[in-house]
Amino acid sequence: MSLVTMAFRRDKSTDQTRGKIKILKTDEFFGIDECCIIGKLLAGAVTEEMSISGTDKRIVSVESHFGDKVCTKNGAQVVLMVSGANKRDYEYGQEVEFEKALTATVAAKPKGRIIIA
Repeated sequence: MSLVTMAFRRDKSTDQTRGKIKILKTDEFFGIDECCIIGKLLAGAVTEEMSISGTDKRIVSVESHFGDKVCTKNGAQVVLMVSGANKRDYEYGQEVEFEKALTATVAAKPKGRIIIA
């Protein structure tokens, strides 16, 4: 096994349907509807399209030092953009659990050309 594989491989045994983070900071940005949550991954994994357990608040994007869209490395710092959340909903040190959101059927966008006369 190479050093690169040992350092950057994703652990296949990690449960990617649940995750838990400890919140380090929350913030909101002007002109963006989502809330930014910076936290430390305690267990499991955090991926896009997960939701906060027991709510309808969804993760829109995940960024970490180990890649985007998914983080499985325990102890890693992650930046989450969560839709439907508010900065005041979460406090420093609070632990939040995430679970895989049920996939809802999304209406297909019409395909075709738009002709402007």
